[in-house]
Amino acid sequence: MALKKDWDELEKGDWYFINDDTYIAVQYGDDRFLETCVLPINKTTGRASWNWNNSKESPTLRPSIAVYGNGRNNPPTWHGYLTDGKLTIA
Repeated sequence: MALKKDWDELEKGDWYFINDDTYIAVQYGDDRFLETCVLPINKTTGRASWNWNNSKESPTLRPSIAVYGNGRNNPPTWHGYLTDGKLTIA
C-alpha cells in the first residue's frame, strides 16, 4: 500500500492524487476483483467530499468509503476506511 505517481501503477490498497490534490484515486477490493474509486477531498463548497489529513505518504480520509455498484438501495459492494495509508474493511 503506497502512494503512486501514475494511475496505471495502482495495486490493491494504493492511492494516487489527481488534479492538484483535489481528488484521490484509491484501489480497493479483494482477491476476486480490484476496482478504483475517485474521491473529492477537502472541498469547501458544492458536492460532498472526504476530509483528508494532508499527508500524501500516509493519508487518512473521513468519513468511511462506501461504494455502491448496484445503486444506493442495495448494500455497498465495498465499505471501509483509509487510515494512515492502510485500507480496512468496515
